[in-house]
Amino acid sequence: MLQITNSYRTKISGNVLARARFFALLWVVVYSANSHGAADVAGSEDVKELDRYPLSSIVQYNQSIVPEYRLALGTMKKVNGVLSPENAEYINGLLTRITYRIPSGHGSRDAFDFVTEQLKPIPHQVVFECQGRSCGSSSAWANSQFGISKLYGIDREQHYRVVRLNGDKPTTMVFYAVRRGNKRVYLHIDRIQAQGAVALRGAEQLLGKMLKSERVVVSLKDWTEDEVASVAAAITALLTERPLSTIWLVGHQAKQGPFVRLRNDSMKYVSEFRQRLVEQGIDEHRLKLLGIGPLAPAYTDSVPENRIELVVE
Repeated sequence: MLQITNSYRTKISGNVLARARFFALLWVVVYSANSHGAADVAGSEDVKELDRYPLSSIVQYNQSIVPEYRLALGTMKKVNGVLSPENAEYINGLLTRITYRIPSGHGSRDAFDFVTEQLKPIPHQVVFECQGRSCGSSSAWANSQFGISKLYGIDREQHYRVVRLNGDKPTTMVFYAVRRGNKRVYLHIDRIQAQGAVALRGAEQLLGKMLKSERVVVSLKDWTEDEVASVAAAITALLTERPLSTIWLVGHQAKQGPFVRLRNDSMKYVSEFRQRLVEQGIDEHRLKLLGIGPLAPAYTDSVPENRIELVVE
């Protein structure tokens, strides 16, 4: 019979313990790496003014120029059957919208205090703030104000603040922290930075056409970021106004070659254009694509043969 001596048994136990310690350390390293941003949604980044809450992750992110952002400056109340802030103003600019998931074991107050401390050295004014039930219904903040259902939490565990930063470009920052019934905690930030009037004015004109169901044509060219942002702002405003609508991006190509190639080229153009709109924060599922090549020639001399037409459905 095989016998194991005490010294050999001690050696085996030591090896097992060493391996256990190694894998435990490896798990900690991997977990720590994943907790420092590996779980962030693709393409997201923090606002430049603030550090993120330790070990938090970005679960929702988008950036777009908005022609009209409702800045809530009062408690959520029901007026004529509609939940809305008792006081508000409307501003426009580049909206950066970030929702963070705060690590387990930390409360909504912890996340809010963390932001408060970081704001202290930054010149700013507090425009409005509320806490707990004095803010009104968390459901109204989540669904009516932000349109993000995961921000619906416990009324007494919510904190809201609006600040204006002193800088070259007027910048407004909105903070909302809440703990949900499942104990998950979220910190939401809206950062609205004023932009040039040209892009926004173009967006308003384009939006007016789209709301009247007029045919909107954009030529195939090298678009600047401001021009794309202007179109994106108009589409965002329209889709907000009409939550059941979608936008068709229809590509047209002049008859200068085989039909199949022209149709494929027109589809490629609209696909690239959609991607640039999506990068501005538009939901890609509300943008439909169709490339028809030369099947619908230009109907007037003022309309380019190579173009994309925006059609509201």
